[in-house]
Amino acid sequence: MQIDSTNKSSVPRWSELNMLVLDRRAFRLQVRYLSHWDEIRISKKYHNLLQFPSVLLGGVTTTTAFTTMQENTENWSVYTVVALSAGMTILASLTSYYKFNELAEQHKDAALLYEGLLNEIGAIKRRGPTDDIDFADLVLKLDNQYLKIKTNAPLLSEKLIKKHSTQ
Repeated sequence: MQIDSTNKSSVPRWSELNMLVLDRRAFRLQVRYLSHWDEIRISKKYHNLLQFPSVLLGGVTTTTAFTTMQENTENWSVYTVVALSAGMTILASLTSYYKFNELAEQHKDAALLYEGLLNEIGAIKRRGPTDDIDFADLVLKLDNQYLKIKTNAPLLSEKLIKKHSTQ
């Protein structure tokens, strides 16, 4: 712990080494935070790509089915209704299987937890050292919080982690 001689109130400041340790942890959190937000966007995009055609097919299928039932039509119209229904079922099954909406929510929860931990590190850096906690214990507490979030968070793409690590 250092005392900043330029500050008239003599507020204790973290050493350069301590700041480096906190900055490295903040960087790691920032990379995961940004990667989770990207994963949210990707999940929402795929969810919408499956849902939009499913909704359209549902409307067309319903209209075609009622038209077919009211008129005594050719076999091709019955096959059209069956094909549209099958397409809608396939899209609904894919949406249900991949659960892109649920995945987006899990990524959102993880991103918000990472953001909270980032804010905590920022507050610690601004507050400076205190007598009630040792720096090693503080880092251990932060690392344990990080591991708890990472363990419960959905997996991230290595590509996204590399992308945000190099920016």
